Parts: sequence; structure tokens; C-alpha cells
Amino acid sequence: MHKIKPWILALCAGLAALFSFLGKLYFEHYVAQRPHGVILFLVPGLEMSLLERARRVAQLRGRDLWICRDFRVLASLSLVAPHNTCLEEGVVASSLACGQRVSPGKIALGPNGQRLDSLFYSAQRKGRATGFVTDGDLTNPWLAAFYSQSWTGPDPLGQTAAELLDSARPNLALGGGGQHFSPATLRNEYGRRDGRNLLEEARAWGYQVVHRSSELEELAAWRSRWVLGLFAPGPLYFVACREEVPHIPSLAMMTRRAIEMLQYNLRGYLLIVEEDLLAQACRKNWTELALRQVEELDAAVEIASRYAGTRCLLVLVGVRGFGFVDTPPPNVPAPRAEAGEWFSGPGGIPKELSQARWLKEQKEKGIFSESSTDWFYPHPACSFAFEALPTANPGWLAARGPGSEKLGGFYDSTELFRKLDPCL
Repeated sequence: MHKIKPWILALCAGLAALFSFLGKLYFEHYVAQRPHGVILFLVPGLEMSLLERARRVAQLRGRDLWICRDFRVLASLSLVAPHNTCLEEGVVASSLACGQRVSPGKIALGPNGQRLDSLFYSAQRKGRATGFVTDGDLTNPWLAAFYSQSWTGPDPLGQTAAELLDSARPNLALGGGGQHFSPATLRNEYGRRDGRNLLEEARAWGYQVVHRSSELEELAAWRSRWVLGLFAPGPLYFVACREEVPHIPSLAMMTRRAIEMLQYNLRGYLLIVEEDLLAQACRKNWTELALRQVEELDAAVEIASRYAGTRCLLVLVGVRGFGFVDTPPPNVPAPRAEAGEWFSGPGGIPKELSQARWLKEQKEKGIFSESSTDWFYPHPACSFAFEALPTANPGWLAARGPGSEKLGGFYDSTELFRKLDPCL
């Protein structure tokens, strides 16, 4: 047998090394790098002035907000257009989820009634696992824009809950709104009127249904492919009141468990996390509760950053602010925020007898407090309104991870769909 000459072996080895190097360069510069996980945080009510106040309050307590130091890419999002200045939740949510503005009163429906595509369905078509996490209702407009077009029916919340399981079928959904998944009874006054028990149907389809934080924690991540967690009849409780209901999980815990379960999918995952209670606090001018919810959000973002790793694209979007004016007095010794003032809301001075009567009734019912040290004290507002009105200020975006460099700049909120879809 003839022996292969050494110079031929050296040439083959050199050519193999060269082609490997060229292949690596081609892959790095010409092949799109898809992140394994895409986590989108939607935060209605989080405007820059409120975030800045929360940052200073956190510093007075001896800590820094993760949100303010972990993101490197920033963007400003226009929420209105010359032909459509509506700031309804469904309109703004549809522009983000579907890349198109819809008519007032609609969600994810085009001008001719056609169903719009969304980031959620795009991720499903590409084989990604999908999940929703919220401390509000799973059927609220911010999440419904990703999977539902039933918001205009006679029972929009019930129809949206049915569509979540009938057609959307996410791998995981954690939050509140349990009353819309079971029939109406004496104990469930706002339950379903069609007699369907979606909880039983979900179990029949293979979902593991949980109602307590301990049950969620006990689920084995590697074999929990379908999970439905409903922890309250309506929205969950504010973090300041969480000690009274220890069985309800925090936003951070739900986010952590969602990542642990979804990341086993080999084609990656899309997780949409919505902080809903912040907007509820802003509507009522509950400044202290709003600041605590920002800290709750910050804990969830930190958990997501740590558990998802470097192969995850993490996007935080703050939209639809309620006019928080951050004017703290100099040398404030305490971390409270009495100086925070709102453009409008129940913290304003009533100018009509009906307004004063309504405000008195709210205080008698315990919804509002007269003590400035109480969580439910409405802080001062420039003008009275039953709820704070949303402002037309631009939204904002912060991102980190693979693909985040494409998300920076100034653009319309409808462009987010076209910028995020290639990353899925």
C-alpha cells in the first residue's frame, strides 16, 4: 500500500481549517442570528417621569433599579397617527401586536373585518413555544390583541377567554381572570353565560391547571408542556397587599417559572409579560402603589435577564402614560413621593357637586383613603377626573440581547411588529 505523503495531509488539514474559518465568518456576518428566547414586557402606564421617580426612591432605599442599568438600546415610539389619534387600549395594543392601527372599539381587526396577523401567531408558525404572563386579567386588551378578535361581542371577556383556548392554545398562560373560564353561579356572578367550563375543557386538552403559587412551583419544568394558571377571579393583588394573599404568585415568580418551562423547546420561545396593576394604580392617582408596582416589574425583569441568559432578546415597552409630573422638593429625607402630581384624576379638586358626591362615596366605601400615608390615598392632580386620562406622549422601548441593535431609534409603534418578527 502506498502511504499518503505528509505534505498532502498537511494541505488537506490546512484547507479544512480555511473552509471552517470562512464558514464561521459567513455564518456570523451573513446568516441571521435568531435568539433562542424572545421576552416582551408590556407596561401600560410606565412613563419616563414615573420611572425616574421610582429610580430615586429605590436609591433612597439602598438599591438600584435593574431596568435603569441593564438595557443598552433605547427607542421612542409614536402612539398616534394623523389619521388615528385614538389612545384606546385595544388600538394601541393592536399597533404593537399586529403592526397596524385599528378602528376604535376593535382589537386586531383590519378595516374590512379581516383578522390581522400578530407576533404570537407568527411565533407559533415558526415552531416556537408561546406563553402569556400578567398580574391582571388574561383577557385584557393588551394581551387579547395578540390572540383574539372577539372584543366587540356581547360578552367580550368570555369570548376572549374561549378564544385563548379554542384557537390560540398558548403553551403557558399565567395570571388572573378565572371568573371568565367557568360558568356563572351564585359565587361566580361574572362567570360565563354560555354554560361552558373552560377549566374542564383545558384539562381534557392536556393543560395542567393550577390556582396557587405552591402548585405552580411544584410543576416539573421539563415535562410541563401545557400550563394554565388562574390565581384570582379578576386581576391579582397589588404587591403592597400581597401579604394578605400568600397563595398568589408574584410577577417575578410567574416569569421565572414561564422561562423554565418554555426554554426546553428546541426552536425557542416567545413570552409576553404584561404588568397590568401599574396602570390601575395610575388611573386612581395612587402614587405609592404605582411606585411599588414599578419595583415589582423591576424584579421580574431582573429574573428574566438572569434566567433567560445571553441568547435571549429582552424587550421592555412602556406605553400610554397617565401624566405623572415628577417635581420632588429638594433634599427629600424620606423615600415617599408626596410631591408627585398628576395631570388629571380623582386627586384633583372637584368642581361640580356630582364629582364631590362621588368622591365622598368612594372614600366611604374604602376605595380611597384620606390619609396621605395610606397606599390608597389619591395624590394631587391638576384637574379632577373619575380616572386619570391617558396622554399622547410617545411610548418608549428598551432592549438587550441578540437582535436588539435593530430596535433602537425613533419610529411609529406599528413598526415594532416588523422589527421583531424577523427575530422570531
